[in-house]
Amino acid sequence: MKNLLSNAFKFTAHGHVSLHIATATEGWTPGLTSLATASRVIAFTIQDTGIGIPADKQRVIFEAFQQADGSTSRKYGGTGLGLTISRELTMRLGGDLRLMRSAPEEGSVFTLFLPIAEPPSAEDGSRIAEKPQPPIRAPRLATSPSQIGQSVIPHPHSALDTSRSAVDDDRDTIQPGDRVLLIIEDDVPFARILLERAQQLGFKGLVALQGMQGLALAQQFKPAAITLDLNLPDVNGWVVLDQLKSRPNRSPVISPSTSSPPPTNQSVACSTAPSPI
Repeated sequence: MKNLLSNAFKFTAHGHVSLHIATATEGWTPGLTSLATASRVIAFTIQDTGIGIPADKQRVIFEAFQQADGSTSRKYGGTGLGLTISRELTMRLGGDLRLMRSAPEEGSVFTLFLPIAEPPSAEDGSRIAEKPQPPIRAPRLATSPSQIGQSVIPHPHSALDTSRSAVDDDRDTIQPGDRVLLIIEDDVPFARILLERAQQLGFKGLVALQGMQGLALAQQFKPAAITLDLNLPDVNGWVVLDQLKSRPNRSPVISPSTSSPPPTNQSVACSTAPSPI
């Protein structure tokens, strides 16, 4: 929803953007059992009066790294991943995301269909309440004033094992000459989506769930391109970006996430180099 609304506002200079929410009994792609057998389906329809999409480009907008044309990317920015990721996440939720209609200079209509699960019965609720919950651990606080607001960067290879990953990536099959995409992303389902898309485009994929592991993999494999989540659990993503950009033969970095601006006490060199993808 956030991506669809963001696109609608970004591509609409005049007119309006509307969001309509209602139950639906049809309209999704035929053959989707998860929607056809759901007790209820909710449809979120986003309509805008923006630039629209030409008919010959409507088939490719959900493909990775695709936009309506090159001028769209130059004028409005973006990587062409938003709709791809949105559709993949929708499918994993058992739903469907469709472009219902669009025309140049008239606008577009997208609809997100999601099945609604039945609420648990009173008996199920009592069982959930009886299930013991793990203790809540307090976060580790800074032990000295000098640690507050600072990101400590140890050597990338210190106490890091780059031979294994929680996501089954291609690190064991990479050969000289392979095009490699390094994915630094702590959200495992999202990382798997990016990995699958990279493989479909002919890349070998590497996944690092933490920033320090990502730096070590970047140094070891010299990837052709890198996707970087700026909200990482172990180190500030802007600091990781700064480290990546300070290296010789640096790779283009794409950040599909949104984040707050870089810390004022960090010198972050953002890349404007074109991506080879």
